[in-house]
Amino acid sequence: MAADEPVVDLPSPVGAVPLLSIEDLHHDHFTPLVRMAALMTNDRQVAEDAVQDAFAGLIAHLDEVAPDRRLAYLRRSVTNGATSALRRRRTRRLFRAPAAGSHPAAEDEVLAAEGFGEVLGAIRELPVRQRQILVLRYYVGLSLADTAESLGTTSAAVATAARRALLAVQKILQIGDSDGT
Repeated sequence: MAADEPVVDLPSPVGAVPLLSIEDLHHDHFTPLVRMAALMTNDRQVAEDAVQDAFAGLIAHLDEVAPDRRLAYLRRSVTNGATSALRRRRTRRLFRAPAAGSHPAAEDEVLAAEGFGEVLGAIRELPVRQRQILVLRYYVGLSLADTAESLGTTSAAVATAARRALLAVQKILQIGDSDGT
């Protein structure tokens, strides 16, 4: 290239993930990842712990994770952390009565005020896997393939589970005609 030729910056390919440093990933994605985990676990503190653990895991395995796969690694780690937290919570619940006077999270109050309380309640009644799929697909906005990758399953399994989850939410909310549509 000659010195007098202009330098042209080509746009990134559609869907390309920009290469971000750990600091940029933390700055840009910490809060959305916490929200995602909070929707899965219904516990902000557990969600923050899952996200912090995911970042710690990424830092520990930085040489093994390609720069363009770091965000996917974080999403999958957060999803796995949320799942583990739910399993631990279920085990504790089996051996101990629920605490009296527990308070809903601040996000729950805001969403309920916006009219989402019934929907959130219906989603909370779903099995963990269906809840995770709805959060990743419709709250985080991941594609079928990205959701499948985050959960370690196939796109077909995600599509089937999402359809079943949405039908379950409809049934819980009693949405649809009396003939089942």
